[in-house]
Amino acid sequence: MLFRSEKQRNRMTVWRAGKEIAHYDKVHLFEPNGELDLWKAGENYVAVDLGHFKMGLINCNDLRFPEQAMALRLEADCNVFAVVAWWPWRRDHVWRTLLRARAIENRSEEHTSELQSH
Repeated sequence: MLFRSEKQRNRMTVWRAGKEIAHYDKVHLFEPNGELDLWKAGENYVAVDLGHFKMGLINCNDLRFPEQAMALRLEADCNVFAVVAWWPWRRDHVWRTLLRARAIENRSEEHTSELQSH
């Protein structure tokens, strides 16, 4: 593995008023894209308390693991999930299905940002 520093993470950040208030390092790296050679996997799931709700952070391939969303819902009391991804357009139907499944399983809202590739 080529890890040179702790900065080599697939990191999602949350900002408020120009300051980073939370970050999440992707736990479930996507091996077919070579992420295991590029990034070091995160070790913890992350929830952000935003006052009126708690938001769980989910990054791309993490969406395939229902236990992550369930842990954030049950252990951190998250009722909203922020899900970001770079997902191939050919598998957009999979993305939409996984989003719905996580929302239904956890009786929650999913807020997403997706960049599609060809």
